Amino acid sequence: MAVYQLLCTSCGELFSSPGNQTRLCPKCHPLCFVCGKPVRRATSEKFCSNDCSNHYRRTVGMPEKQHVCQLCGGVFVSRAAVASRCESCRKCLICGTEIANQTAPLKQRCCSQRCAGLLLMKTNPEHMRRIQRLARTPEARRKRGIAISNAKRGIPRYDLRGPKHFNWRGGTTALHHIRTHAMSTIEYKTWRQAVFERDHHTCQDCGTTEGYLQAHHDYCWRDFPELRYVVENGVTLCQKCHVVRHNLG
Repeated sequence: MAVYQLLCTSCGELFSSPGNQTRLCPKCHPLCFVCGKPVRRATSEKFCSNDCSNHYRRTVGMPEKQHVCQLCGGVFVSRAAVASRCESCRKCLICGTEIANQTAPLKQRCCSQRCAGLLLMKTNPEHMRRIQRLARTPEARRKRGIAISNAKRGIPRYDLRGPKHFNWRGGTTALHHIRTHAMSTIEYKTWRQAVFERDHHTCQDCGTTEGYLQAHHDYCWRDFPELRYVVENGVTLCQKCHVVRHNLG
């Protein structure tokens, strides 16, 4: 960006500026009538921005005028150059929040789309029921599901973690990791080998000696930690019989 060396028309000093429109140095800039910031605009000596200029015109600068509300027909006084609603008609019909835009279309009676939907449900319930029926069609459900999936992709769901998840079982995932680690310890391997040797590497339910044999706890490994490595609490089973034992509880 080019930097210009300009001469202040007020104090006569040289100053640097990225633009060549201003004629006053930073020391000689007037202050905004509304916010008090230095005015650096070449088109104004009173306001630093259009927002401050419009605010001043609405509150102080413009004379009060009488307007006729186009909704209720009442007469009201306002400093705005154009005003189509009185103070009571500018409020949202649902939440009571004032509609900031005084020149908003007359059909706009709510401050947001949410309030507009609630107003439609009150005034025209049949129309809302028709919209709800269309939203429940398979095609609408598919499009809505794709949109939700794309919007939430890559976003962690902290509201579905731990006890907040519908499949929470009291922390069994952490217990599963503990059990997996315990099965690799020397204590577990020694207990398992002792159970196999006592039962002569034979399934105690079906009598098979072939296949992959497993050591089953008669008293649950999770509920009876003091009996985890007691040989009398173990029994040799094949994979099929082991599944049947757990299904029977």
